[in-house]
Amino acid sequence: MADVAQEQKGLQWLLLGAFGIGILFDWMFYGKGLGISYLLFVIGLYGLFIWQARQRIHLRFSRKQVFDWIWTLPIFLLALTFFLFSNPHFHLFNLVLIPFLFVIQTILIT
Repeated sequence: MADVAQEQKGLQWLLLGAFGIGILFDWMFYGKGLGISYLLFVIGLYGLFIWQARQRIHLRFSRKQVFDWIWTLPIFLLALTFFLFSNPHFHLFNLVLIPFLFVIQTILIT
């Protein structure tokens, strides 16, 4: 019975975190251009993901864990390109690629 209450409380905090990410998205992107805000939003998403999955993520450094976490580097670098460059073709490509890579990485980690 205590496990159900613990899980219910964790889901309530996850809902609050998702609401916070939604507010962050609205504040950073609604009516504004992409730039450093995209990188900050990705960092916020990583923060919510790591906080939510902290009990399922084992922080040992096996080869599989290193491979799973190495995906963070291209995601951050692609998000940084919104701030550094203004090529609309790359912006469109990155808008599709970054969420795809993030989903793949979260599946591999959990």
